[in-house]
Amino acid sequence: MYTENFLPTTKSSLWRPEFDGKFAIRADSMREETIGRSAEGRPLIATLVGSPTARTRVLVMAGQHGDEQTAIRSVKRLVATNGPRLATGANLQIAILANVNPDGAARRTRLNAGGVDLNRDHQLLHAAETTVLHGFIRDWRPQLIIDVHNYPPRRKHLLRQNLIYCQDLFVDIPTNPNLINGPFGRLTQDLLQTVVSAINHRGYRCERYTLVNSSGRVRHSTPDVNDARNGLALRYGIPTVLLEGRQPIRRDRPAVRERLQTVLQTAIFVILAWAEGNHQMLKAAKMPMTSAVLRSRYLADAQARKLEFKVLPSGNIHRVALPGKYTPHLKVTQQVDLPQAYAVPAALTNLCSILIRHGFSHHMANQDEFMRTQGYQLHAVVPSRRLHRMPRQLTLERVEEKRSLDNYFIFPVTPEAGTSLAVFLEPQSKHGLHRYSETGLTLTSNTVYPVLRITQENSYRG
Repeated sequence: MYTENFLPTTKSSLWRPEFDGKFAIRADSMREETIGRSAEGRPLIATLVGSPTARTRVLVMAGQHGDEQTAIRSVKRLVATNGPRLATGANLQIAILANVNPDGAARRTRLNAGGVDLNRDHQLLHAAETTVLHGFIRDWRPQLIIDVHNYPPRRKHLLRQNLIYCQDLFVDIPTNPNLINGPFGRLTQDLLQTVVSAINHRGYRCERYTLVNSSGRVRHSTPDVNDARNGLALRYGIPTVLLEGRQPIRRDRPAVRERLQTVLQTAIFVILAWAEGNHQMLKAAKMPMTSAVLRSRYLADAQARKLEFKVLPSGNIHRVALPGKYTPHLKVTQQVDLPQAYAVPAALTNLCSILIRHGFSHHMANQDEFMRTQGYQLHAVVPSRRLHRMPRQLTLERVEEKRSLDNYFIFPVTPEAGTSLAVFLEPQSKHGLHRYSETGLTLTSNTVYPVLRITQENSYRG
């Protein structure tokens, strides 16, 4: 299976906004709600805009990283400004979380008060802030999420090549292989193309987010599920879009700083207009539920990635063909069929706690119940030399049996859970919870993997 993962150029039947920057909002359609509190007790405030009966809901959030002040200020201005406002038609309701990490913002630090990077906490849910955010999403159920950030334009390994990022805005969408294909993937790809085209048309510099590693590899965002872009999309089946506005540097004049706030607002306006026009498609977009992609690898493109950079020492803008290997594609290397449910030993308290914080439906198995299960015998495991990575080698065997599940939590694989349970719990998953020793899911040679697959709903009495 070969998965495309690049900005498409094909024509789309989806509605594209003719953005003119003219939006109106009535003051009486805005209300604030405290949805929870940070680790230090600061309120997490959602500003709700539009009719509560609107059929499509969009979540706009910023400030996962407390030091990204331009992103926070830009989103706050969506609420505070008296100028052009948000698009609030009959089909659209908006929730705005301008500061997801108020403790970090108070300190001007990337992490929260407990030292957690909130945008790397969407799998384990260590932090109070990410747990509150996930709970709000489950309750409010948006059909689209806009995640607003800033990126630093100066990178040491690029400066050695006399290159500085010059984009006013980078945009990206979910890149986990479970999210790329099908209607869900086509919808987010169209949104990506719409935003890039519209923002460039308005006179800004906008590209798909492109990372150049210090090793020279050129790619788009990681397929890992611990960040909001992939984690929220996988867990809740919600299309997401990442906005990375350029972080101002000290020598930037006030007009430049204003431009960098305005481009983020403009992009949000474009996305809201797109959501209003495609609300029926958003509500219908679903991820496939027959199997889950567990592993994939990058494939190189035949052509180099070209990107505009500020080139030193002149400071002029040039379009540069990056010398590193450009790997925008993913090849799926491991898939698994979805069971009816997963059975997790109650003794794995940390693992059960993570799954329960995620809101997965669950119940304790009846002690008199015997069920048909599939388990894994781990034969050979060669661990990775890198932290939180899949083993370099894993040999296992699937074993079927009928057994009691006394003292197990049962987590059904429902449409609401999607493929996320398989990505979290299968031992062959590249992004499985076994990566984290605290879960108790360590992979060791000649052991039995503790999580079981339930292959049918009917039980057998002993």
